[in-house]
Amino acid sequence: MHRLIYFIRAALNNISQNLLVNLVSTGTIAIALLILSAFFLVQANLENVIRATAQDLSVTVYLKDGLSAAALERLQKEAAGLAGTASLRYVSKEEALAELKSRLGDQGALLDGLEENPLPSSFELTLKPEFGDKGAVKEIRKKLKQLEGVDDVVYAWDWAEKLAVFVDFVRLASLVAGGLLFLAIVFIIANTIRLTVLARREELYIMRLMGASESFIRIPFLIEGVLQGFFGALAALAGLLILYYALVAQIELPFGLAQVKLTFLPPSLSWFLAVSGAVLGFLGTLVSLGRFAKS
Repeated sequence: MHRLIYFIRAALNNISQNLLVNLVSTGTIAIALLILSAFFLVQANLENVIRATAQDLSVTVYLKDGLSAAALERLQKEAAGLAGTASLRYVSKEEALAELKSRLGDQGALLDGLEENPLPSSFELTLKPEFGDKGAVKEIRKKLKQLEGVDDVVYAWDWAEKLAVFVDFVRLASLVAGGLLFLAIVFIIANTIRLTVLARREELYIMRLMGASESFIRIPFLIEGVLQGFFGALAALAGLLILYYALVAQIELPFGLAQVKLTFLPPSLSWFLAVSGAVLGFLGTLVSLGRFAKS
C-alpha cells in the first residue's frame, strides 16, 4: 500500500513538473475522443429511431375514399383473414387527423384551419413475428394491394431499412475513425511521456545506478499515462454532454418520429470510453518506455 501511494505521488509530481505539456496532451486526447464519442452518439440515436420506427411489425393499409359500410366490413374481414395478420385496427379519417394533431404537439393547431380532412382512413395490421422478414412482408403487401378498395400499403421497415444503410455507414466510419484515433492517442501519449523521461533522464540514470528496478522506475510513468488518458476521456464526455444539451437535445424530429427521444450515450458506453482512455494512456506509456529502455 505504501509503495502504491509513493507511485501515485511520484506520478502526480511528474505531472506538476511538466504541467503545460500534460495539459496539452490531455486536451488533445480529449478532442480525439470527443470526435469518436460523437460518432457513437449519432449511431446510438439513429438506432433508437430505427427501433422506434419498426418496433411493431405493423402494416398500414390506406383505403380509398367513399367506401360503403358493407365494402369496409368485407375489406376488414379479408385483411384480417390473411395469413400473418395477428390483429387489425380500423382508423377513421377523424381518428387519423386527431392522431396527427397529437403528434404535432403545439403545432397541431395549424390543422384547425383545414376546410376538409385530407387524411385517408386505414387499417393498421400487426403481423405475427414469424411473418416479419422482408420476403413474407412483400407477399402480404402484394395480397393487400390486390384487395378492392385498398389505395396503398406501407410497412414501417420501408423507411427504417433505408436509414439502416446510413447507420451501417456511420458504424463503419466509427470503426475507421476509432482505429486512426487509437493510433493518434497512443502516439500523443508516447511522445508526452518521452518528453518527461528525457527531462528526468539523469535522475533516472542515477536511480538505476542505485539499484532501482525497472518496475520501480516505470510504474509512476505508467500511472501518469493512465491519468492522462482517463482525464482526457472524461473531458471528452463532458464536452459531448455540453454539445448534446446545446445542440442535439434541441432538435425537433418530424411529426412521424415525435415519439422518439434523442438520448445521451448509455452509461455502459460512457464507461467504455473512460476505460478506453486509461488503456490508451497505458499503451502509449509502454511504447515510450520501451524506446527509453532500448536507449
